[in-house]
Amino acid sequence: MPRVSDTARPSGPAPGSTTSPTDAFEVLRTFLAEHGGGTPVDYSETRVQSAATLLTRAARRRKLGVSKVYRNHQIITGGGRVVGGFAGHLTSLASDEADRAALSIPRVRGLLTRAGIPIPEGSWFAPEDVEAGAAWFSELGAEAVVKPAFSQDGAGVTRHVRDGETFRAAWENAVSRRGEAVGADSAVVVERHHSGLDLRVFVVGEELVAAMARVPLFCLGDGRRTVRELASEAAARREAHPRLGTHAHDALAHAEASGIPLDEISEDGRPYLLGEDVAAPAGGVTVDVTGALGEELQTLAVDAAWAVPGCKAAGVDLLVQGLESVGEAVVLDVDARAGIAAHQYPWIGRRRAVADAIVQQMAATTRG
Repeated sequence: MPRVSDTARPSGPAPGSTTSPTDAFEVLRTFLAEHGGGTPVDYSETRVQSAATLLTRAARRRKLGVSKVYRNHQIITGGGRVVGGFAGHLTSLASDEADRAALSIPRVRGLLTRAGIPIPEGSWFAPEDVEAGAAWFSELGAEAVVKPAFSQDGAGVTRHVRDGETFRAAWENAVSRRGEAVGADSAVVVERHHSGLDLRVFVVGEELVAAMARVPLFCLGDGRRTVRELASEAAARREAHPRLGTHAHDALAHAEASGIPLDEISEDGRPYLLGEDVAAPAGGVTVDVTGALGEELQTLAVDAAWAVPGCKAAGVDLLVQGLESVGEAVVLDVDARAGIAAHQYPWIGRRRAVADAIVQQMAATTRG
């Protein structure tokens, strides 16, 4: 795996370099045609394990002890010393600065900019400064994304904001659904919308240990069955998924509204989108791409995590134009509080034991 690069990068793509809606669909279509053909993992009656359970079991596999010290705060011990600890998704591999950054996209963006990491053009405003936000959006003259400076599971995020009316609705959505954690930034972020493939990667130490693409629910044509049959099968598999199935999604209704010919024989190898958003609550699914990510993108993700002082484990969100090239890629966030269960339970692909990598890094950090 690549190590942290000393090469400086521009702070963002050139103005006007974002892809068009047609290009954006082609990026997604190409990805799904190449990587979406796997059979969704059958988890049967599997129950999703929490981050605490995953970390506890990873520690015990290494013959380490786990003890609760306060509410959800737990420490990992071994050899008569404290190896590390965790509270929810936050681990002792995150410094105070990394924890503060996890609660504020503006703070993360400032750190990324200083490190020369490409980020979207954007600004942020106090919740009551809707007029200032609207003025900045008008000057941007492009589609925007409006979201809380801190939220969970994509709550409060509105993409493809095109006019003043939708901007104000998006602003209200961001304000009403922002995260309530202690110390969370209450600002509203307004940024240029960048089309591309949505990736969540997890970096531990100087290694990228897991990567997944977040895509709308889809099915691939096989040239034999109707689109309705394939869509119904995909919807049923998603409903049975222990994580994704907790979020209801009407795939057939979306397909009908999109004009997809449900009762025609599917075109072999053609992706049919059965949703429009990548977030799990809106019908999104995940595809593990850990082994397919190009070296430049791996290095970009590691560099982004290391741009946050003392951040030795974090989820990194990127928008990319493909899995092989860093061209036009932007980093959206570095989150030391990112969940690890999504990598353990992908829709398609290999399960990644991020918890084991975290515990191993804790042990390596305290070794001496």
